[in-house]
Amino acid sequence: MHFSLQPTQLACLSCIYPETEKEVSHQKHVAEALGVDLADVLQEFVSPTAALRISAKYTGLDPKALVGRAFDTLFKELCGQGALRTTEDRQVLAPFTFVSVLAGTYLAIEFVRRCSDEGRHAEFNYWRASPWHNPNLRLRQCRPRIDGCEFCSNGTLQMVNAHFWGLPAGAGTNASSPLTMLP
Repeated sequence: MHFSLQPTQLACLSCIYPETEKEVSHQKHVAEALGVDLADVLQEFVSPTAALRISAKYTGLDPKALVGRAFDTLFKELCGQGALRTTEDRQVLAPFTFVSVLAGTYLAIEFVRRCSDEGRHAEFNYWRASPWHNPNLRLRQCRPRIDGCEFCSNGTLQMVNAHFWGLPAGAGTNASSPLTMLP
């Protein structure tokens, strides 16, 4: 889990969760399971054309009801129903949804803690927690930015972030241009 006040000189979400080959592999898996192309899944939402291909593979689905749905949400929903099959006609197993619920619960608790006087000066921005073990406070750490992060190294995004959070030009950012350039 990642926590930080914005803007920050520490790791942002892009630093903590950089796009990896595993992520692309998952997108390929979603495309194969739903019967669409990877290019469709990369668009994130089901188009009318993709809806027709999905409903051709899974005849019980109404293509009109699929249009505009997020591919990942549709994949997880069908997975949870046991409806998805691989090209070898093997069932695709459902992801552990309780892991997301547990992570959300931890985030909510940490949010409340950080809103209190005690939590305002948190000593960590990253915590590895397991749904199968008790919380281990020693796994909390302060993660720095990574060189070449697509967000942190983008001066324009840093300026917008500082502007959004109502901070003066360059505060908490690596931006070299003043915020006065923003409309």
